[in-house]
Amino acid sequence: MSCKLQADKSMVYRTILNIGVSIEQVLDIYIKLVSVNERVWLGCGDETHVCGVAARLLQAARADLAPLPPAPRRRALARCKDLHEAALSALQARPNTQELIDKLTVAQAHLDRMD
Repeated sequence: MSCKLQADKSMVYRTILNIGVSIEQVLDIYIKLVSVNERVWLGCGDETHVCGVAARLLQAARADLAPLPPAPRRRALARCKDLHEAALSALQARPNTQELIDKLTVAQAHLDRMD
């Protein structure tokens, strides 16, 4: 939706979080979206859109995970790693994605320090 509207990449996942869906469930949704690797994003003009959203989600996850108790935080951090790996895997075969790969890697490095 944010791709079609050319809106901020955080619009959809922020809305989902704001209605009360847990961060773990949102991460699971985006892992599936990235893993399916649909070409629907190409129709919106940005085939790396969902990976860009994943990078934003990982960047924002630090604030969302910090107040969680240790066990749920560890589970969510594991899901963050899964999302990071799925996005990197989806981007490896595409040209001109190094900047996005770097954003994903920096976001994950910050999350790794929370572990």
